[in-house]
Amino acid sequence: MGKGKGQRWIAVAAAALGAAVALGALTLQGGVKVDDKFDVVGAMVGLSSLAVAVYATRQSARALRWQETVLDELTDRLAAVVLDQERGARQKLLGEKDEALDVQFLRCPARDEADGALPEGQLSEVLVYYRHLRPGRLVITGAPGSGKTVLALQLMVRMLDPHSRGAPVPVRMSLASWLIDEEPEDSADADHNPDIADWITSHLVANYGLSEPSARTLVRARRVVPVLDGLDEMVADSRPAYSSRASRAVRALNRYQLSDEKADLVLTCRTETYVALGEGEWSVWVRRAARVDICPVNAATAKDFLLDRADDPHRWEPVTSALEHEPNSALAQALSTPWQLTLASIVYESRNKATGTYLRDPRELVNAPTNLNLGSVEAVRNHLLKSLIPALTARNKPRRGIPYSPDQVHAWLTTLAAYLHHNAVTGRTLGGQSLSGTTMILHQLWPLGGTSFPRVVHTGLISVLWLVSAITMLPEHPLRHSHPALVAADVMVHAVVAGGFLLAARMAWRTVRPEPTRGNLQQLRTSSGRRLAAKAFVLAFTAFLTIGLLAGLLFGVLGGPGPAEGLISGLVPALAAGLCFAFVMGLFSGTLRSVDPRDVVRNDLVLAVPFALVVGLAAGYGVGPAYGLACGVALALNFTMPGQRYVALLLSTRRWNRRWLPWRLGRFLHWCCDAGLLRIADTGYQFRHQEIQDYLAGAGTAQ
Repeated sequence: MGKGKGQRWIAVAAAALGAAVALGALTLQGGVKVDDKFDVVGAMVGLSSLAVAVYATRQSARALRWQETVLDELTDRLAAVVLDQERGARQKLLGEKDEALDVQFLRCPARDEADGALPEGQLSEVLVYYRHLRPGRLVITGAPGSGKTVLALQLMVRMLDPHSRGAPVPVRMSLASWLIDEEPEDSADADHNPDIADWITSHLVANYGLSEPSARTLVRARRVVPVLDGLDEMVADSRPAYSSRASRAVRALNRYQLSDEKADLVLTCRTETYVALGEGEWSVWVRRAARVDICPVNAATAKDFLLDRADDPHRWEPVTSALEHEPNSALAQALSTPWQLTLASIVYESRNKATGTYLRDPRELVNAPTNLNLGSVEAVRNHLLKSLIPALTARNKPRRGIPYSPDQVHAWLTTLAAYLHHNAVTGRTLGGQSLSGTTMILHQLWPLGGTSFPRVVHTGLISVLWLVSAITMLPEHPLRHSHPALVAADVMVHAVVAGGFLLAARMAWRTVRPEPTRGNLQQLRTSSGRRLAAKAFVLAFTAFLTIGLLAGLLFGVLGGPGPAEGLISGLVPALAAGLCFAFVMGLFSGTLRSVDPRDVVRNDLVLAVPFALVVGLAAGYGVGPAYGLACGVALALNFTMPGQRYVALLLSTRRWNRRWLPWRLGRFLHWCCDAGLLRIADTGYQFRHQEIQDYLAGAGTAQ
């Protein structure tokens, strides 16, 4: 919980408590008797209970951060989650036949490299190669589509299966999501030096649900081996400058230490980009690291790969014969990487699900029809990329809802690719923060709809809710009371509600990157989440009941309704506050898990309703249901900004807009991952390969 968010929790608690005290003082001073129109006792108890609930929730959340400190146990739990996640990622990249090409790689001698680097290796023996390195720092380079990510995934899976107790855990991270900008002018200031340890800590918190102290403990003990994917994706230029994000990232990696030696890590990058970084007077490279470069796939290996994945190998005979007899042809050069071979296999092995007939014939790669010119490497690659979406759409139907058509998928992905491409080539920033050119995070994707329009829509949504709340409170306007103290109390409640909505509207306009909460509805399905919720309810209910009964008894005697009514006035808010506290703490149980990219907005949107209702019940028992619900809505709006911004994006990208996206954008992107068009990267989505994004972005910018 950040400093600003913690201050907001304290402000809410202080406001509720101050309102209760002021109401009590005004009531006692005026000698007002409680009537059936306004229950002063219930109002005071409800506000007091709300104050205690809010403050106690914050304190419990802080205490939760300090659990899970048993290092070995925590490391092993993280290893199990990462292994399950990366096995799934590897299988999606490789397809139905979970076998990767056993690519070979050669050592590239470098200055100040790691000790023990062997001259060559291959994918099946990558763990053996890595364990020879001292320190364990490996840079994997290769041509586009050469299999750098798959090689890194293979190393991770081998490191984790089996996993020795307490051994460091490899954690894959997309370098494109590292929020560092180009070198500022005052670069001598140490505050501008990016710290990879802080980034790894944030990654563990956001992607695996760890508490911040637990994550920081793992990082400080170097129990995490960062597997940093895509250094080249940090820049649009293949020859980045010294002040570029990629250069700054490499220099940050060189500051990453373990005692008096460099800390272990794995890095992937395109050969051209990494070589360019190491050239010139200002050259930078990963120090004390071995660098290996993945070799192109030869014709014999390509032939074996295609035939092994074919249901009917005879269909591929013209292609394999051409690869074998014409190794320098455009077709052979185009199919010289695992990625292009996988593309060809997907396109020409896809069938119509209803009839079982093949959608395309691989012979067209050799004997292309007159309308299909495949005389160059680029032409072959573009043909395969153009055929990819129809092939994957035909073989992957959504589990629910109407199937997507190839034209819809192409149009929506083209919109997203063009947006990312524009960010990448322009270095676009908003509010002083760089916009990603590769990663699509749902609640951060809103600038696609324009820099201002989604924020206008967001502010408008809050204004509509404010108007609805104001209308519901009209029957309970302050002037309905005859006593000044009750009028003042009502005015105070109106001011609190108005202030909450104004603060939410201000945040909706000013916030560039909404900060997500760590609450997750899935926690309530876990045993640890339910246990924590039950304990929280017992503790909260007991504490609030004691406070509520004493306060209710006291004011029941002083205020006039009698002890029995006063006790009831204390019981109901205590029950509501206990349920609220249990519900919230159950969501923050701290269970280590792999986070779904849709969780942030889904949890925000789903949590807002019960949160507003429960808080409204606790606060509105004494002041009336309309007031209480308005307070709950205002409070919920201030803590669910990411979900609201996502809704604003969807409203800003309808059919009338040239940037058209589906209503269920999260579901669509997740389907694209299952189909093999996208992949999950941290808490967002990326195109499965940069070539898909570049191809679609070209189609989008040409329109």
